[in-house]
Amino acid sequence: MKPTQSLQSIVDPFVTRYGGEVVKELLGNNPKLPENADYLFRRYHVIAELKALENDSFGNPFRDKMGRLMASWVKRGLLLVFGTRRIELSQLHRVYQEEALSVIGKPLLDNVLAKANRDKFVKPRNF
Repeated sequence: MKPTQSLQSIVDPFVTRYGGEVVKELLGNNPKLPENADYLFRRYHVIAELKALENDSFGNPFRDKMGRLMASWVKRGLLLVFGTRRIELSQLHRVYQEEALSVIGKPLLDNVLAKANRDKFVKPRNF
């Protein structure tokens, strides 16, 4: 299996190529500093934070709920899949989309996005 590359290792060079700065490089690795933003675009007076959903962002309770939902689709004759298949939400009927989003939405808002919105960052000097 091919090792996965972190999203930040892909985005950092992209940002610097287009005139942005990596805040971690500006502030150094001082463990006394609180968590801070990831990127600074001085020219545009923009501070940006990289947030990415990781494989375990939702955890087992989410997987269990989604599994029960998909089992209900099979039981109701709405979905039939043989073997292993990737299911694209955007390709499903609107009824399925709404049901799936009701399962996805709560953990996404309550856990993942709420944590992202709570994170604080240090404003770089000379901004």
